[in-house]
Amino acid sequence: ADDGTFRMPITTPGLAVLWILPDRYAPEMRVLFDGKRGDLGTITLTKGEVLTGVALDVDGKPLVGLLVQADRERGSGPDFDALNQLIVSDAIERTTETDAEGRFTFDPLPPATYRVLPTDYDPRVERGSGRSRRELPGVFTPLKVTLKEGEPPAPLEVHALPHVVIEGRWMDSKGQPKSGWQSFVFGQLDGQSWHGMANPDPEGR
Repeated sequence: ADDGTFRMPITTPGLAVLWILPDRYAPEMRVLFDGKRGDLGTITLTKGEVLTGVALDVDGKPLVGLLVQADRERGSGPDFDALNQLIVSDAIERTTETDAEGRFTFDPLPPATYRVLPTDYDPRVERGSGRSRRELPGVFTPLKVTLKEGEPPAPLEVHALPHVVIEGRWMDSKGQPKSGWQSFVFGQLDGQSWHGMANPDPEGR
């Protein structure tokens, strides 16, 4: 409502998690322990911290129109235990896009540790529109950054890594091209798990 109040039906009884996801303030997560329902009182949003950076290709040139995502890492404690118990993803994340100079700015985030990584999926676009996925222009490893209250973070530099391209084609049992399915390759980069995905064309390439 205009006065900031809200009402939300929640399955009861049991554990529940509430996320508040504003644009100009830091998002909040509230866990409703012990079947708590009813008035949650006043929830005061904070300004959070703004994370900025630049994305560059393997030659150091800016990457324009690249989607970049910041995901909050799972910590320890009752709140994160609740997420594990409910088997749900944390909604504390932001996605942004690089400008003509490869620079990006995330909407405010709360203090925490985040993985910052280019992504091929834009959650801000409706899935059925056909515009939610965008092919990545290279290979990247995630950057880890810890945001602290009242300490503006230094700008990040996201660099594409040297890479190779694996090409293939789906064939049927008679050796004829077929459309095929999504294909994946899994590995490790700098000790971190990594995977790539390919969507075949109608000829199976």
